[in-house]
Amino acid sequence: MSQVGDKLIGSLKDIYSKVSFEVQRSYQVNRLRVEIASARREQERLFKALGERVYKASKQGGSDEDGPKDQIAALDRLRAQIAAKEGEIDELNSRSAPEPPTGWAGQRET
Repeated sequence: MSQVGDKLIGSLKDIYSKVSFEVQRSYQVNRLRVEIASARREQERLFKALGERVYKASKQGGSDEDGPKDQIAALDRLRAQIAAKEGEIDELNSRSAPEPPTGWAGQRET
C-alpha cells in the first residue's frame, strides 16, 4: 500500500480509538449517574422514614434513641457510596484518550 494509504489507515485507527474511548467513558459516567440517582432516592426514603420515626417518638413523649441508629447508619453508607461514585465520575472525566503507539503509521510527525 502507498505511504498516503498507510497514513490514512493510521489516522482512521487513531480516530476510532479516540471515539471508542469516549463512548466507553460516557457509558461509564452515565451508569454511575443512574446509580447515584437511585442512591439519592433511597436516601430520601430513609430521611422520610427517620423523620416520621422521630416525630412519632416526640409526640408519644418518649425518645426512640436506639431505633434510628440503623437508619442513620444506612444513610451514612449511602452518602459514602454517592461520594465514591462522584469521585469515580471525576476520575473518568479527567482521563484523556490514549495516544497512538510510537511509530504507528497514523502518528503525526513533529
